[in-house]
Amino acid sequence: MIKFLLVSAFLFCFVTGAPEVKERRVFHVETSRHPSQAETLIREGRLEELVALHQSHGHSIAQNSAQGVNQQPLMDYTDEIYIGEIKLGTPPQTFSVGISTGGADSWVVDAVCDASDEQNCRGQPSSGYSKRRFNISASSTFVKGTTATKWVGTTGYDAIDLAGMKFASQGFFVAKKVSQVFGTQPIDGILGLGWPALSQNKLTPPPWNMKDQMDEQTFTVFMARNQKRLDKTTAMDGGRITFGGLDTDNCESQVDYMPNNSDMYWQFKMDDFSIGNWQAKRSYSEVILDTSTWYIGAPPEEVNYILVGTGASWDTTYQMYTLPCKGSKPDMVFKIGGIEYRVPAFEYMLDYGLADGKCILAVSGAAESMDKQTWYLGAPFMRQFCVVHDIEKARVGFARSVNIDTTTGTSSSSSMILMVASTL
Repeated sequence: MIKFLLVSAFLFCFVTGAPEVKERRVFHVETSRHPSQAETLIREGRLEELVALHQSHGHSIAQNSAQGVNQQPLMDYTDEIYIGEIKLGTPPQTFSVGISTGGADSWVVDAVCDASDEQNCRGQPSSGYSKRRFNISASSTFVKGTTATKWVGTTGYDAIDLAGMKFASQGFFVAKKVSQVFGTQPIDGILGLGWPALSQNKLTPPPWNMKDQMDEQTFTVFMARNQKRLDKTTAMDGGRITFGGLDTDNCESQVDYMPNNSDMYWQFKMDDFSIGNWQAKRSYSEVILDTSTWYIGAPPEEVNYILVGTGASWDTTYQMYTLPCKGSKPDMVFKIGGIEYRVPAFEYMLDYGLADGKCILAVSGAAESMDKQTWYLGAPFMRQFCVVHDIEKARVGFARSVNIDTTTGTSSSSSMILMVASTL
């Protein structure tokens, strides 16, 4: 009888087939980090150019007399860049693009650029980088778009390859004119990963077009820890973006989620903020995650208490907040969903080799155009915690990142006590 049952079971499996093992569809984009233009100028001692850079981009250096808070821009091409690779067209053309979760428009430079802007399109000589430009006529699958735009160029649709995910008709912008500062950056365009409603050109960002190819309709951002470079120009290991699930190589398995409360940004509510002996004792409804922001953007009052807590002050030479590199500094504590997320001093202090042992404080006051109670959590936060962007369930999740200790070279987990557009 037992023999009969075994034979019957074997025949059933043979006829019906073994249960199909679903292939896990997870895709990785390895990223590299390139320093901000401001960092490069500081390291090379080109202070006059640094001041000119701030002035040309509308950096306000007028102090708020009541709180001593200066204004710095929330986002532009002078920020440090996390760079990934995409392919567009048939046959495919390869581009290095800046990754931005704070913008939703993806774009590259046109091979036929505006004559008055040819040098920026090709890349400024000072950048040491020759830009790869999209040749529309060389792609047999390019279709020109009809979307009206204020940008100089055209919208279009073509095949895209993003980490092995492919989509036949991805909308993107082909720019014929770009800003001068973009000409100094070692990128060919931008990959926008914000929500579709944020797109200025009314184009759907790639993850939304490709979500059915993913095992989970999510993408996870892991950023490598801020480490000192051995030279002034080499891009550092920037980390990884994982489409379709959690980055199990670089992020711990416990993920804590918050509802996304915006149809444009990756944004959520925060319970409280504290630093040192000061606690805000209030909640914030607009906390935005952005991979293209190199600092923590905070409301004016909170910036003031951060300055007090860290001993930082406005530096007129560098047009930034600076503080002594040595000495004990308190953690920044972000209370989100009842959990305290700590960002230690080695993440929000940037050693650019300034005189007198000073470091840059990676903190900014809200720009005049922004809501004064909005927070921006950029690289200092995202280097501590992996961020899961969940498209299907409209939520953001946080997991401890497994990073490399900058002093010992060993693997370490981030500190967490259980109780993260660019414009042409």
